[in-house]
Amino acid sequence: MAKVQVPEDQTGQEITVLDGGMGHLLRRLGVPVTGKLGSMERFLGVALANKTTPHLVETAHMQYLAAGAEVITTNSYSCVPRCLSLSSQDTAISAASENQLNPGSARGDRKDEELRRYIAASAECAKSAIAKHMFGKTQRRPRVAGCIPPLGPSYHPELTPDDTGPAICSCMC
Repeated sequence: MAKVQVPEDQTGQEITVLDGGMGHLLRRLGVPVTGKLGSMERFLGVALANKTTPHLVETAHMQYLAAGAEVITTNSYSCVPRCLSLSSQDTAISAASENQLNPGSARGDRKDEELRRYIAASAECAKSAIAKHMFGKTQRRPRVAGCIPPLGPSYHPELTPDDTGPAICSCMC
């Protein structure tokens, strides 16, 4: 990935360079990405990578930083109950897949806690990448932006229930 050359802004405003999409870069780095474009199945490997192959998530972040990104986004776009429930690796989320929005139940509490672990892992990967990128450097430290995920399959708003917003937002806090 080549270093970005930011043109001078004619308005005198500062330009901030953000990172790019994680899914395609992680796929190129070896994370399994399968399923129909925009489907939860397609995002599963990217979500699991935060815990199963965090070194690849860090590598992706570091490539964006090396290319000039001043802000990297956590790899949490696909960290939603509906996606993670597809994983046989995660019994707490898989067991709660039928009861995704039942925060008062024991299964709902386990699901929420495991979801928070995936989101926290995505933040740790980003912070670790910045620490490695900054080692021995005195330049301005890049920032981490949290990614609020889609509430259902991407590109299909008709498949997103109207009442999922509060549940997802509570997991992000």
